[in-house]
Amino acid sequence: MRKKRGISSFSVIVVFLAMAMLGCVLMPLLPVKLVPSETLPSVNVSYSFPGASARTVEAEVTAPLEAMLARVSGVKHIASRSKKNGGRVTLEFDRHADMEKARFETAVIVREARTSLPPGVSYPRVAVKQLDDEAARPFMSYTVNAPLSPHRIMNFAEESIRPVLIALKGVDNVELSGAMPMEWRVDYSPEKLSTLGLSPDDLSNAISERENAGCDTLDAAKVFLTARDGHIVALSDVARVSRREAEPTGYFRINGLNSIYLNITAAEDANQIELSKRVRGVLDGITLPDGFMMDLSHDASESIAEEMDKIYFRTALTILLLLVFVAVITANLRYLLIIAISLAVNMAIAFLAYYFLRVEIQLYSLAGITISLNLVIDNLIVMTEHVSRHRTLRAFSAVLAATLTTVGALTVVFFLDEKTLLSLKDFTVVVIVNLGVSLAVALFLVPALVERMGLVLRKSNKRKRRLVVRIYRIYGRILTVLCRFRWIVFIIFAAAFGWSVHVFVTKVYEGGYFDNNDREPVLEIAASLPNGATLSQMNVLISKMEAFLSGQEGIRQFQTYVSGPRRASVSIYFKPEYQREYPYRLKSDVVSKALTLGGGSWSVYGLEDQGFNNDVREGAGSYRIKMRGYNYDELSARARELADTLLNLRRIKEVTINSEFSYYKEDYTEFYLDIDRVRLAKDSLTVSDLFRAVRHETGRNLGAGFVAGHNGAEYIRLNSMENDRDVWGFMNHPMRAGGREIKLSDYATIEKRQTPPDVVKKDQEYILCLQYEYIGSSKAGERVLDKILAAYVPTLPLGYHAEKEEYKWNHEISGEKYWLLALVAVIIFFISSILFNSLRQPLAVILIIPVSFIGVFLTFYLFSLKFDKGGFAAMILLCGITVNAAIYIINEYNSMRKRLPAGVRPVILYIRAFRRKITAVLLTVLSTVLGFIPFLIGDTMEGFWFPLAAGTMGGLIMSLSAIFLLLPLLLLPRFKFR
Repeated sequence: MRKKRGISSFSVIVVFLAMAMLGCVLMPLLPVKLVPSETLPSVNVSYSFPGASARTVEAEVTAPLEAMLARVSGVKHIASRSKKNGGRVTLEFDRHADMEKARFETAVIVREARTSLPPGVSYPRVAVKQLDDEAARPFMSYTVNAPLSPHRIMNFAEESIRPVLIALKGVDNVELSGAMPMEWRVDYSPEKLSTLGLSPDDLSNAISERENAGCDTLDAAKVFLTARDGHIVALSDVARVSRREAEPTGYFRINGLNSIYLNITAAEDANQIELSKRVRGVLDGITLPDGFMMDLSHDASESIAEEMDKIYFRTALTILLLLVFVAVITANLRYLLIIAISLAVNMAIAFLAYYFLRVEIQLYSLAGITISLNLVIDNLIVMTEHVSRHRTLRAFSAVLAATLTTVGALTVVFFLDEKTLLSLKDFTVVVIVNLGVSLAVALFLVPALVERMGLVLRKSNKRKRRLVVRIYRIYGRILTVLCRFRWIVFIIFAAAFGWSVHVFVTKVYEGGYFDNNDREPVLEIAASLPNGATLSQMNVLISKMEAFLSGQEGIRQFQTYVSGPRRASVSIYFKPEYQREYPYRLKSDVVSKALTLGGGSWSVYGLEDQGFNNDVREGAGSYRIKMRGYNYDELSARARELADTLLNLRRIKEVTINSEFSYYKEDYTEFYLDIDRVRLAKDSLTVSDLFRAVRHETGRNLGAGFVAGHNGAEYIRLNSMENDRDVWGFMNHPMRAGGREIKLSDYATIEKRQTPPDVVKKDQEYILCLQYEYIGSSKAGERVLDKILAAYVPTLPLGYHAEKEEYKWNHEISGEKYWLLALVAVIIFFISSILFNSLRQPLAVILIIPVSFIGVFLTFYLFSLKFDKGGFAAMILLCGITVNAAIYIINEYNSMRKRLPAGVRPVILYIRAFRRKITAVLLTVLSTVLGFIPFLIGDTMEGFWFPLAAGTMGGLIMSLSAIFLLLPLLLLPRFKFR
């Protein structure tokens, strides 16, 4: 600064203020959300096929779709799950794949495949997998109630409400649900059809011909069939035709009421808080008919506003603490104004960068802004201190290197697993952007403000100077003693590090917080029924629990979801004034009610105490075998063969076969027909003849095309009037096959078998999982399993595999990730080497990091904190910021060595460099510690953020011991201080 610059300080200040004003203008245009909208590299294609079994869904829908979807470019893996009434195909892509392009290609192929799928299959839904389940939810939901049928209510909402909402800018989609679609049901008499020589296929063909004529209704008197003897028969003579709502495959209710649900999804770039206000305004302007009511059941913008208020409080408190700290330490108003103005301009320009980098404002990015304030103000303090005292910019090289080490530490986030990377991506980008802007502010704006305001830090009075000299004399003598016994000091630090690691590993490591992002408490109730239950039975059972909840005054809302005959759940949300003790009292009452109801198994959980579960299912077994193959029937036969081999051992009593491993034994069973093919051949019959006869007699929900109704396609389904026979009637009732009357019991036997409820494939290979328990020691059980597999695997045909599956525990932090700390150390080493032009001095910088880890380990140990991903993030962050103090001091030390005569002893140079920089070092460390205090304030310890703050504060405080004692011993030769 002693040289005259080409650009005046006034011009610099104006340019920065102009950019800051532009950032303030663009700030309201940033998308505001609760959670990141990043998508994982995975696409789900889901579909429903009402009434179809898992094998039917797999053969007729899943397999054809998989074959066509394999053409999508960039696919790494294809997995599928076919179950009763529907299925799903999942495409996994490379992490660098363009997911918009992948979704488009998938949608095009699905559109091509739609025409080849059997009647009754819904249009497959294509969705990119969201990082957070909350991001996939509609951001607003309304219930529409009226004293009309659900179908008429939905028609009104479709015609009068949906078009108004979809026209709003920022609304991506509006979905209506709650009413089953209308369908045509044709109930035929198998006996009448057999007498006339007709089959369900003849009915389907006749209906299809009528449908092709362009009719928008199905008139049974106008559909004709040709009997075996040639005369014409009307459909009304052999069947009853009715139009009704389709049979439900599940239920969803809010507060126990059947309603129509209006779900609104926001566009990715929408500000959901502002969009919520516009949606409410539009709906308030709609005049509803008499009897109609619309109630808001969910609004994510309320949670966003609440979380943002909390972040705003933390940010404001952080800024206040930092500015008060600067004011108290410096006691200089001009100094405080320079820091405040620089910080405000820094953040405003950062918002300008967020806009062009398309950064979303959500929980992680807001936390990144708050945390980065500590790091930004460090750079501003160091530059303000140096420029105001020495009127040079020499300190900027050290500030640049220190900032690069922090940025280098943060870049290891990009080496984490996909889900963690996408969660912390905006957090990392925000911190890096803020630090990058702070470099420009520190280099240009801070010197301009110092010059314009005339800031000059006066030297202290003689008494203070004498005290300082005396303190540094004592410090020099301490260093003299320590340098003589430096190896003892090194051993003490090494022993402290080893002991802290020991207590950390044995008493702290492997923990986690119940992380609900500090959202409102939600009490969850789950009910299950045994195999063979019906959807109606489950609905009746859960309705009794709903009736009990309806009388509770502290409940704001409860949502019921009956997913099938065996599973149902209720989520309970509470009024704000009842969110402390009341949920626990209600939980106790719900448990008592569940025990009174009986009829199934119940579990109650969701609060931070122990849950309730009265499920008495048997364990599936701890020994696991996974089998893979390309033909499901062959794989099933091989799995049963291996199961029989295991059952030959007296210490194995039962083997379960399922589509995936489970902790509990699955009680799902199906009737299995064992056909006598020799008897069939003797009577000149085939398996196909037998199948057609069974289908003729017991047909249920057989697709027969659709009618083009006023509100879309209405499917036509065929149903036999005799499809509710018992097992004996099914096997012994006469049926027609191959032109003759037969009884099924003459050609087959029937038995009930435990069967996998789903059909699972991965990369075109079917998967079956065997589980059992071995009576004996675990080592003996492992030896027996290895021996059996060693003998059995060679007998499998080509393309089939069987392997032992080990238990895999899903820890919060995998040990494999700790190599990232070494990567950070390497990055810091190279940056320091470039700055210092030395290979020895960077080692002294890096050795500060383990000392700071002592503070992390002791903080978690002494305060009984749990170590989760936040603790690991604190270690990564400390790698970048604890070395900054050493970089400042060493850089000043090297600078003075170049400027001062060669005869000056190294210890004198070091003490002078230490005196020049220790004030800035203490200011930056203490300001960073103060900046993390807001993250410790609150009723609960938030997962990730609380451990991050606590670990960083402990590490920074401990790093001061390394700066005062360890750093000089690593740099200086042995000396005698005078």
